Amino acid sequence: MRALGFHEEQGKIQWALVDQPDSGPPDVLAAGSASLSELPSLHRRLAAGRRLPWGLAWSRGETRPRDLPDGWPRLRPKTLALVHPAVAAGIWEWERGRMNASDLFLWLRQNEMHWSAGAPGVGPAGRLSRQGPLQEIWGRLQQRLRGREATVVLAVDEQAPGRELLAELVQSSGLTWRHLQPHPEDRGADRAALGAALAAMEPERPGVLPPQLRRGNAPAVTGLLILGLLGLVGGGARLRGADMAAALPPKDAGLVRQAAALPLAMDRVLDRRSAFLNALEHSLQHAPASALQELELVTGPSSREVLARLTLAPSVLLAAQDWPELSPPATETGRTWTAHFRGRP
Repeated sequence: MRALGFHEEQGKIQWALVDQPDSGPPDVLAAGSASLSELPSLHRRLAAGRRLPWGLAWSRGETRPRDLPDGWPRLRPKTLALVHPAVAAGIWEWERGRMNASDLFLWLRQNEMHWSAGAPGVGPAGRLSRQGPLQEIWGRLQQRLRGREATVVLAVDEQAPGRELLAELVQSSGLTWRHLQPHPEDRGADRAALGAALAAMEPERPGVLPPQLRRGNAPAVTGLLILGLLGLVGGGARLRGADMAAALPPKDAGLVRQAAALPLAMDRVLDRRSAFLNALEHSLQHAPASALQELELVTGPSSREVLARLTLAPSVLLAAQDWPELSPPATETGRTWTAHFRGRP
């Protein structure tokens, strides 16, 4: 499996493309830096026509990521993997076999120090700004981890000062430590970007979260309305809404059932709902659980039509003849299908 990882920090983005073979450690295929505006073209180029999941490591201070940074461009498929940079970097070192469950991972950078105690995502983790002497920063971390004895695994960026001093502070605290030397197989890639790619491959990992839906992001005139917000299933269509929930991943099924209980009063919305559900009903009856990974709906408030893009699980085989109700037939690009539904004239 292949995935792309990003690490965003103050508008600067590091990226890494990682491949995970069926057996053996993950392999770094490419890495670099990019601006926000370059991300869509970068993702398309690296995807090369295939579905390329992606993950993002970022934070604001100690805050764990809950949504995408402001101004983040739209990439498809949407990510399910947001992770704190300290956890992301720890995931990479953990998967490469360079740290143990009892270790304290320290990542010393030019302007900050990331830390993660224990297995990444299971134990506490965070970020400390390097404002002030390194002794004070280490002291604050010791207070936070009071009573936790661990071997310190120390990773230091090439441009970050203070490696020798931090090693002395750790040793004077009675802790053993070892230094993570740069590994040629990492290709100089950013640790958090590498870990974010692994999180995209396995978003069920501890410490990895899907982005929350932001309120007020839909444009006033036309908009991209996600399934749970559009209200295409509701009122008299609750049974079909339950059928659709069965085809979705478990984490999304509850959102669909909530939408199914919403009252719908507008004729145009009812038309869109009816056209959409009637066309998909045949396929939903035969869809296995979690077959539908992503559903995106585009419409406008004055329109009776809806454009649907569906991303299916890799194990699902679907041909155009499986969609007899669609007019025109669905078109497929990779694992994403696009269909056009029309309500009453």
